Amino acid sequence: MSDQAARPVIAPGMFHTTHCCHVGDADVELILDTGFFRPECMTYAPHMHIEWELQIPYTGSYAVEISETGEAYRLSRGMLLLLPPGCYHNNVVPAEHGDVSADPTPEKFALRFTVTRSSSAEEAVYRKLHDILSDHKAPILLSCPEAAVLLADVRQEITTEMPGHLSMAQTLLCRFFILFLRALIEDADKRMGTDVNTPRNSPAVVQNSTISKQAAVIKILDRCYNTPLTEAAVAEMLGISVRGVSRLFADTFGMSFKQTLTQIRMRHAEKLVVRTDIPIELIALRIGYESPSAFYAVFRRTYGMPPGVYRKSRKLQITKDLSPDLGQNPLEDGALKH
Repeated sequence: MSDQAARPVIAPGMFHTTHCCHVGDADVELILDTGFFRPECMTYAPHMHIEWELQIPYTGSYAVEISETGEAYRLSRGMLLLLPPGCYHNNVVPAEHGDVSADPTPEKFALRFTVTRSSSAEEAVYRKLHDILSDHKAPILLSCPEAAVLLADVRQEITTEMPGHLSMAQTLLCRFFILFLRALIEDADKRMGTDVNTPRNSPAVVQNSTISKQAAVIKILDRCYNTPLTEAAVAEMLGISVRGVSRLFADTFGMSFKQTLTQIRMRHAEKLVVRTDIPIELIALRIGYESPSAFYAVFRRTYGMPPGVYRKSRKLQITKDLSPDLGQNPLEDGALKH
């Protein structure tokens, strides 16, 4: 991709960066908006855009209120809201609606996009995307667990300006858009085969499926372990009661829902702690914890030490296993030889 396509475009009073990516025969222009360059990311005044807009919660939860209908879409980690052009909307912090337990300072990412058809003979993405978007004049709520983490990585690249940061940002944005596109197509396919009242934010609609509930709940955990998953949400996805979900987890895993979710999250966390250099705070967010302190407590209870200490000890052990001589005291005679 050319440097010109990734050149920052600055507007008065606000920072935008425009990136272009190519998906099949679709040329996508992505405009980064709030959440990427400044901490103030909530927009409380009603406004609209001429492009499609995507809002993705990063920490906490908030709502997007639609001016025309008065409808409010509640968003939390793992969700993504698509707003059509010309749709007047504004952000609402849940505390304003009486939810005193809500985070008063949630964070989000917002970006806008336009799509044009290229002359490429690659797969026909443009027509599929055009057909879906032309049928929708209302917002679309989707499940996309990886979105917030990818966009956080984009923010890190474009704000730290390491060598190759624009190329890396474009690569991450292309991955993000492809994941969004797949979630949108999956949602559209399910909507064609299910009742119109089926919730849009269900990652898996398995209510009338031949797939066993045990297999279905494993699939849900695999997809959604890093989202604010609750027993009630799983019950809605499976079409059973919360009590039924409790029995299902006990029969399938021999543990409660909370114990199972924690074990899965810790398994993923341990891999990220040992195999990567990702900051511990970002690992906490990546596996579904909105509070790093809560993650630290659970990790320490599971592995017997804080994640930072665990990382150092495991990497040291791996180094010793690969190079036994490195375990020798460098102050002993003969330890340092050239």
